[in-house]
Amino acid sequence: MVLAIGAKDNIRYEFKKIDELMKEYFDIIEEENKAIIKVVNKHEIIKQNRDFPIFGFSLICDEIKNISDLKTLQKNKVENYFKSSKFNAYNDATAKYTTVESILSIPEQSCSNHRKQCLLFWNLYKNYLSLEDVENYLKTIGIDNFKDDHNIKKLICLYDYKKYGEILVK
Repeated sequence: MVLAIGAKDNIRYEFKKIDELMKEYFDIIEEENKAIIKVVNKHEIIKQNRDFPIFGFSLICDEIKNISDLKTLQKNKVENYFKSSKFNAYNDATAKYTTVESILSIPEQSCSNHRKQCLLFWNLYKNYLSLEDVENYLKTIGIDNFKDDHNIKKLICLYDYKKYGEILVK
C-alpha cells in the first residue's frame, strides 16, 4: 500500500513491475505520465530480452535510457515472432479475420484461447484488424492475463509498434 499526499502531478513513482506498466499502458499514454514511464529505466528489459511496448512511451518521455536499443529489441521481437513456425500454417484463406469479435467468437471446441491470441497477432500484423478494435480489446484484459499470457504481451507490443513506431510493418 502506498499513501501519497499532495497534488497528483507531484507524485514520484519509484517502482512498478513490467506487467503493471503493460497493463496500465493505455492510461499511461492517455495521461502522458512521464513519472511512471521513467520507471522503465529501473528495469533490465534489454538484458532480460523482455517484450515491452516502448514506442508510445518514447513519444511522451525523452528520458528513457537506451531508447534506440529498446526500439530495436521490440521491432525484432515482433518480426521474429511473426516469422516463427507458429504462423507457418496461417494464410489469407484460413486465418484472415477483420474484427476482434469474429476471432473471439470462434467456438472453443474448434479454436483454443492460445490460437485465438495467435490469430489476433497475425491479423493485426497483416493489417486486417484495425488498431482501434485491438485497442478496445486490450483495454478489457485484466492484469492477471498480462502476467500469465505471453501472447497478450506480444499483441500489445505489436499494437504499440504499429501505432507509434517509425518503421511500418510490412
